[in-house]
Amino acid sequence: MKNLLLTLLFFISTSAIPLVAQRTPPSLDCKPKMQPNVQYNLRQAQIALTENKVAVYYVVPKDAEYVQAEYDAIRNATRDIQAWFQINTGGVTYTFAFPDTVMVYRALENTSYYQDSWFFKITDEMAAQGHPIWQPGIVASLWIKSGRADGLGEGMQACDGYCGVATTAVENFPEFNYFNRCPTDPNGIMWPCVPHGTMAHELGHAFGLPHPDEVDSTREFAFHSIMRAHWNYPNGAPDNLRPWGLLTVERTTLWANPFFYEDISLKQIYDADIVNLPVTGSPPAVSFTSSINNLTVDFSNSTEDAVLYYWTFGDGSGSNEESPTHTYSSPGTYTVTLRASSESGMTAMQQQTIEVTDKKKPVAKTIHVGPIKIYPNPSTDGRFTVTFPPLPFTFRLLVHDAMGQPILDQTLSGSSRSLELDLNSFGQGVYYVRLEMRGARLTQRLVVL
Repeated sequence: MKNLLLTLLFFISTSAIPLVAQRTPPSLDCKPKMQPNVQYNLRQAQIALTENKVAVYYVVPKDAEYVQAEYDAIRNATRDIQAWFQINTGGVTYTFAFPDTVMVYRALENTSYYQDSWFFKITDEMAAQGHPIWQPGIVASLWIKSGRADGLGEGMQACDGYCGVATTAVENFPEFNYFNRCPTDPNGIMWPCVPHGTMAHELGHAFGLPHPDEVDSTREFAFHSIMRAHWNYPNGAPDNLRPWGLLTVERTTLWANPFFYEDISLKQIYDADIVNLPVTGSPPAVSFTSSINNLTVDFSNSTEDAVLYYWTFGDGSGSNEESPTHTYSSPGTYTVTLRASSESGMTAMQQQTIEVTDKKKPVAKTIHVGPIKIYPNPSTDGRFTVTFPPLPFTFRLLVHDAMGQPILDQTLSGSSRSLELDLNSFGQGVYYVRLEMRGARLTQRLVVL
């Protein structure tokens, strides 16, 4: 069996982190730990290729309370991070193992028991209880009610890339950090109160991404990546770190990761920088046109040298199709963006503003125009009198029998006042007379006895 791949991040106390603009980032203390005892076989790994999912847990110690607001915040943040990966990879992301996204796990011990090693104590316990921890096909995302002022931040990949664990703490949410450790300067370092950034970073480790400052080819660009600078997630990175998100080689690593898929439909709430660092080739030449028909738009993609496409339509939806058709739910003006990526991870995009409307063809209606009368009805001799007021236009009079066969078709001037209809020669039965004038219609059922 190959050695397990271990990438682990542990943050020191924020008391050592100056609350100033991010010119000098926090120190990182990466401490190797013992590898978990993970047993699996090739068959399990093969099965995992079609079952790989992220299992999200809200972990509550025995002596702590479940809080609905914490659960809701975790669920929302989890969905946000899924969308963040989709747009920053150029169109791929992961899916969730549980129907409601987040499962609650009530830990067996009090908070103090786990404090010296939350990561391995809780994962060992959950695995022993039958939860899919260190099992091929599952990356576990644990949001732990840790009782730590500084929160948590640890991530690890195992199973030769087919499993992993990422952890952060409920206390990383500003609204749930009751230790007053959250900075108040929105332009400064936000650690520890960056739950999205911390979990996204640790999931990166669980998916096999290292710290880019520890790799020769990416060291120069490390601070443009969430795998090095995540404490201002998602939009707080200072100008000197722009562009910021995922590096080219991090994108291609995730493309090859068995947990990442195209065609994941979700609400896209983010925009993203194009981070073509390090340069690995030429970006695609992105080009597309659109054809609008009411609320439906057909897009024609003429991009060259791309292997992955990701469209965002300006209404929160997206697509990986090469040339999609999209129907909007309501009229409006939308900005459509196509991101296209080359095989080497280089990405380019084009945007287009479109306006869609909901113009429907008018439907002919039967309406009454003025006091038009037809009498007598029924008629015993087949003769009817039609009277109408003066009209400033010509109109058409048609008569059909009950089978729809035409009997009379006549155009009359607006000066006419009355018309005598003689249906005696057509025999007894039901007939229909229709008056048509400038889009208006009057239809009357006539009976000959």
